[in-house]
Amino acid sequence: MFKNILLAVLMVVNIVLIFLFQTRQAIYHLDISVVAVGLTLIISILFLIVKPSKMNMIFILIALLIALYHASLLVMRVYHYVY
Repeated sequence: MFKNILLAVLMVVNIVLIFLFQTRQAIYHLDISVVAVGLTLIISILFLIVKPSKMNMIFILIALLIALYHASLLVMRVYHYVY
């Protein structure tokens, strides 16, 4: 139960940061985004290693997909900002 709540909170944080990232053209909140993506990836992978149930597995995969999408947006935005 705690795993699902923690993953749900991290997914909401990532979705909010994705929304903020897509509405602004500059790199605001870059450090918070990097920390959120890293924390979500690490916690999801750790939960994946610890024999998850089916429901936990679904939450983990959704959290991983959201975090990977957020990471790709970060890389793309930093690339456009630098070059």
